[in-house]
Parts: sequence; structure tokens; C-alpha cells
Amino acid sequence: MKFLLMNVRRTVFSKKMLLSFLLAFSCILIGNMVAFNGIYKLEGLSLFFAGSTIRGFSPISLVAAVISAFPIADRVIEDSKNHFLRLQLQRTSRIKYIWTLLVTAGISGFLSLFLPYFLLLVANLCLTPYKEIYIGDYQGVFKSIFDSNQLVYSILITIWYGIFGSVFAVFGLASSLAFRQKIVGVFFPCLYMILGGLFFALLDLSFLEPVGIISWGYQFQLNFLLVFLHLLCIFTICLGMILYHFQFRVEDSI
Repeated sequence: MKFLLMNVRRTVFSKKMLLSFLLAFSCILIGNMVAFNGIYKLEGLSLFFAGSTIRGFSPISLVAAVISAFPIADRVIEDSKNHFLRLQLQRTSRIKYIWTLLVTAGISGFLSLFLPYFLLLVANLCLTPYKEIYIGDYQGVFKSIFDSNQLVYSILITIWYGIFGSVFAVFGLASSLAFRQKIVGVFFPCLYMILGGLFFALLDLSFLEPVGIISWGYQFQLNFLLVFLHLLCIFTICLGMILYHFQFRVEDSI
């Protein structure tokens, strides 16, 4: 447990985590600046909607993968270069190290997206009385919940942002190990969001575009099972890549 707490503290209270938070808040700010320039008015959950992927104008869906991966993606490579990886593997079993790495990535990725949007939602509720507002005809995941209670929907998608962050933090970690490049770990998940979108669009399968994982209203064909399975597939593949690295390639790293 001490080993886990040490790694979590090392990641969550790092400069990279702070930069991820700043990037997330910047996306929220951009979304609100655009939305309140004659499009939205301050009422209900308009602040939250403007800064999120819910009929918002925030670029968060483009950079969420980078925000999630940045604090943890290069952890193993950095530890290897500093000879810290060998020391850690001498003090704990390989499976415990992998488990600690995954939990640390999950926590840091979750917080990197959940916390900014949770604070945005709380701030919105403090600034304006809650009421249902019209922001266009919503189609997508949990449409019935959105139409009946926008607050419940906003809470659900805030939690989902955190889950997305956890999985894409693991994605970044797996990418850096696969290519043995720190920069790849940060930007490859984002590249998947972009190129994956182009690939599925060319196949006329737009409902499978990766952006739909975080932007629930992106396609009317989207449903929760679809985005959940997409995220689960990403996590499963990345988990396999990490296990493979530590089973067959880790000796080259230390």
C-alpha cells in the first residue's frame, strides 16, 4: 500500500498533473467565451454545457486524450532512464508493480478530467439556479435522461469523463511502452481519436468514431453500450500491451 500511495502522490502532485488541469480549464474557458458571445445566456447549466461536450464549444473532445495521458505516459521510460525502474522491481514483484502502475494511471487520468468538470458543475449550480434549458434537440447517449433531467445527465457525463481519462491514461502508458518514446505516449491516443474518426467515417461507420466515446451527442446512433464497449476494447488491448512489455521486453528497459 505504501508503494501505491507513493506512486499516486508522485503523479497527482506533479507539475505534469498541474499542466493537465490547466489545459482542461483552458478548454472550459474557451468553450464559455465562444458560447456566451451571443449564443448562450447565463441560465440553468449553460456554463457547464458551454465548457463540455454537451452542445458546447469547448475543444475538450480534441485534447481530452492528451490531458489524460500527459501525467503518466512516460513514467516507465523516465524511471528506466533514471535507473529507478530497476530499483523498484528489486523491491516489489513484477505483478505488483504493474498493478500499482495501472491504479496510478487510473487515478491520475480520472482526476485530470473529472475534477475540472466537477468543479465547473458545482460553480454553475452556485452561480445560477438550476432549471431545464433548451440548447437544441439532443440525440445520443442517455437521450431520455437528458430530456427529463439535465442535472442527472451532467453528473453522469462528468463521471464518464473521469472513466475516459482513466482508460486513456493507460492508453498513453501502453503507447509509450510499445514505441519506447515519451512523446508517442502523450500524443498517440489523440492521434487515434483523429485518425480513427477518419477511418470509420470513410467506412460510413460514423457511430464508431472515437470522439463519440467522450462526446455523447456526437451521433444520434450512439448508445451507452456502444461507447462502453469501445472504451473496454481500448483498455483490454492496452492492458495486453503492458503485460506483454513486462513479460517479454522489460529486461531491455532496465
